Amino acid sequence: TADVLLTDWSSIAFEYAFATLRPVLFINTPMKVVNPDYQELSSVPIDIELRDKVGVSLELSEVSTVKDAVAALLQESRFSKESMAKMRDYYIYNVGKSGVVGAKYIIERLMEKTGQK
Repeated sequence: TADVLLTDWSSIAFEYAFATLRPVLFINTPMKVVNPDYQELSSVPIDIELRDKVGVSLELSEVSTVKDAVAALLQESRFSKESMAKMRDYYIYNVGKSGVVGAKYIIERLMEKTGQK
């Protein structure tokens, strides 16, 4: 029932944003880095890529502005349910029907392997 999720670097932010189509307010705490060489890769980690797409970030020194940041999140059109749904559909395939699509794929591969197709 929350209008906004407040979190740090937790990936729960993306579950929340894409399941509820509501924005996230991130607090920039130190990022937990498992691979210190991640910046040498050509791709950007999804947690970093989506961070500014599903919400906004505040530095620890800006925590006193949380109230204003939440108000702005709720007013910005880029965080409307429609905008969030478009983004979700871009990043996540087969929303609401992944079980059916996945089962069909598995059955087709099994049929190919057993020569039934």
